[in-house]
Amino acid sequence: MNDQDLISFATGEMFHLKLTEPEDLLDGFVIRETEAYPTYYLGHKPYFDILKNYAEQFTNLQLIGRGGMYRYNNMDHAIYSGLLAARNYLVGYRKYLVWNINEDAEYLEEDKF
Repeated sequence: MNDQDLISFATGEMFHLKLTEPEDLLDGFVIRETEAYPTYYLGHKPYFDILKNYAEQFTNLQLIGRGGMYRYNNMDHAIYSGLLAARNYLVGYRKYLVWNINEDAEYLEEDKF
C-alpha cells in the first residue's frame, strides 16, 4: 500500500475499535522499517534512555514491541508488550509496566534440564 492508503486503513481500524473519534485525528505518517530487529551500537544506551524518558512523560503514549522499545525481544514478548499497553489503556493508567517484560533475560527456547 502507499502511505496514504496505510494511514486511511489504520485510521479506519482505530475508529472501528473505538480507540479514537474521527475529529481527534490530526495527522498520520508511515515509517517503513528496514530492519526486523533493533541493531545495537556501542554506546547507544544513554541516547536511547533520553528518548525513552522523554516518551514516558506522555500519559497517552506507550512504546511497545521490538521497534518501539528498541529491544531484541522474542515475538511473544513484543506482542505481550502490546497487550499490556492495551490493558493500560482500558484501565486508564499504567498499571502494567511494559518495560519489565523480559528484564530477566530468560528465553523460552533455552533448555532447562
